[in-house]
Amino acid sequence: MMTVLFAIDTTTVGGTLSNQLKIAIPASKTATKTVYNALAVLLDNNVIDTGAICSVAASGTTINLARSDSGNFTASTDLTYVRGQITFEIN
Repeated sequence: MMTVLFAIDTTTVGGTLSNQLKIAIPASKTATKTVYNALAVLLDNNVIDTGAICSVAASGTTINLARSDSGNFTASTDLTYVRGQITFEIN
């Protein structure tokens, strides 16, 4: 099992916009099952999203962060914040 806690503040979103932000699973581990969890905080371009989630996919190597409306994140400089945690099985 692995628990990852994260707090990423005043980060920038740019390039090709997507409906997910991704965090690499530490130590090059792989998730064994799909798991979803609510995010504690998600601000996209300084706008709060109260229903945002984080997840890992079975055989995945990233923690995926998504807005509640499944829309793309907004391009912004120093206005994206994410905080949360997720626990999942690894192999």
